[in-house]
Amino acid sequence: MVDLPLHSGRAPPWLFSRMVRLSRALGGLLLEEFGARDFLERLSDPWWFQALSCVLGFDWHSSGTTTVTMGALKEAGLPGLAVVGGKGQFRQLPGEIEQRGEELGLSSRKIERLKRASRMSARADTVGLIDGFSLYHHAMVFDGRGRWTVVQQGMKGSWARRYHLSMVERFDEEPNRAVVCDTRGEVINTVARESREERALMVELAGEVRRYGHAFTGQATLSGEYIRFPRSHWFSTRAYRSLLSFSEDPPEGFEQLMERASPSGMRALALLAELIYRRKVSRRDPVRYSFAHGGKDGVPHPVDREQYDRSIRVLEEILEASELERKEKLGAMKRLSRWLPKA
Repeated sequence: MVDLPLHSGRAPPWLFSRMVRLSRALGGLLLEEFGARDFLERLSDPWWFQALSCVLGFDWHSSGTTTVTMGALKEAGLPGLAVVGGKGQFRQLPGEIEQRGEELGLSSRKIERLKRASRMSARADTVGLIDGFSLYHHAMVFDGRGRWTVVQQGMKGSWARRYHLSMVERFDEEPNRAVVCDTRGEVINTVARESREERALMVELAGEVRRYGHAFTGQATLSGEYIRFPRSHWFSTRAYRSLLSFSEDPPEGFEQLMERASPSGMRALALLAELIYRRKVSRRDPVRYSFAHGGKDGVPHPVDREQYDRSIRVLEEILEASELERKEKLGAMKRLSRWLPKA
């Protein structure tokens, strides 16, 4: 396995314009043939998404696989679908969802549900799953019935991690369809299925955070001095401040806790639950897929033939299902096949 490099810069205009054109042709044909729901499901499949980025012609081992592919789909203007958000566009996103939702004829209720799904998707992978990756890209695709898929990406240092979510009702337990990265690390996974009982304890602790203030400040308190926290388990003052509001207004459930807590505050609650109740929150990293196929010259690593062949099979099905002109088909397949090592 190998790390996915976080590449700077932009796709060159000559390439991006062709990506948009091919996105419009391919996406339009798939929507006509299989419908919007199927297309949204495909976007939540990391294998299919990776194949799509390859056929569009972008560098397969770059973090731009996510950002540029979603940008091309957004620019393409697919019929009956809205693609909103993108790189660093968090503040504009609610207004964009509202505008595009109205254009698709969605009710105000469905638009508000989409806004919440967007917001909670971001919270699930920054506060629910604490893996050290900071989100910098968040895109949502939805149709005229309010069905949706979110593709978002975080970075840590020089590396990236992609998250797929689609049409989930709950964000407090296993919300991701897939988490894509070439490395696993130390995480605190409060949204893991096996953390269910610990989540209840964290909600309870949030309303009593003042009682355990000495764990954050290192100072004993009258109400909590009977619990002796080792210095190694003191938490930051910043985390304490982020949780103080819960003392006056306790969360009603874990999703509300996720909406209001900071990552440092959530980490503190998870560790408090472990210290006080001896209940360990899951450390399972949900990564199950990797980004890259590798390069013909062994950079960033040798091609994984089995993985690449699977992507090609997915891509062949896409092209067979569509009615792209022969020239477009041959060009798309040539871009993939030229990177395969000779047997």
